[in-house]
Amino acid sequence: MTHHLLISRVIILLLLLALSTSQVGYGQSHFIEKGQRSLSNNRQLKSSDQKASPKQETTEAMVKWEDYIDVFQELSESVSKLKEKLGKTNQQSLEAMEKHSDFLSYRWRSSDGDATPATYFESLKQNVSLLKSVLDNQVPEKEVSPLLQIVEQDLGIKAKHCELSAKGWNALIVVSVNARKGNEQVDGLEVWFVPKGWAKVESKWKRFGKVTCGTSEKLAPGVYMMWLKGLTPVPIDIGGNGSDTKEVDLVVP
Repeated sequence: MTHHLLISRVIILLLLLALSTSQVGYGQSHFIEKGQRSLSNNRQLKSSDQKASPKQETTEAMVKWEDYIDVFQELSESVSKLKEKLGKTNQQSLEAMEKHSDFLSYRWRSSDGDATPATYFESLKQNVSLLKSVLDNQVPEKEVSPLLQIVEQDLGIKAKHCELSAKGWNALIVVSVNARKGNEQVDGLEVWFVPKGWAKVESKWKRFGKVTCGTSEKLAPGVYMMWLKGLTPVPIDIGGNGSDTKEVDLVVP
């Protein structure tokens, strides 16, 4: 009697577990099929994904989907103000910048609401800071046009990479750097980089985690200056073709 009762309880528990699992699965697919893009629904989708898929956790610094609200608004407003401030000057760069910014913002709004690598977020914020420095007259007049061209180029690469990447609008790129002297690789050298618009600001310079050979970092698409310690920085475009990786060779004299 006791044996039959135990078997009945096990069967009931298995049925309840199966029913619970099927309901959770429906809830997740329901969000996806509806394709909602409001802030509240993106939060719900992100929350359900986190509960259902703990394996997605990573040690990489992340920011929330909604954190981009301010940065895209500030980017749009800064470009609009610069168009008024500068009149006919630099209009071509600013109009291209506006086009890239609008495209990135559109793809962000259409995304699934997942968290984003902080590296990408910081890259956009740095562009906003550069534009604000021009608005606040902190940039010498002769340097305004070159700086705006750098920001436009950076945003252009981001927009193109966003369009072509299979990983979505905010994909990062694994950048590997080799040092070469002739046909030979040179190991043991430090690799440094900085977003091109911040090349003159030493506090923005960063070093790759390892020395050559075999060092790599995840970077946002854009324009950078890279160099081996003690040597002259060179401009490097990262991304724009949708590829997840980029290999850079730096020359040793």
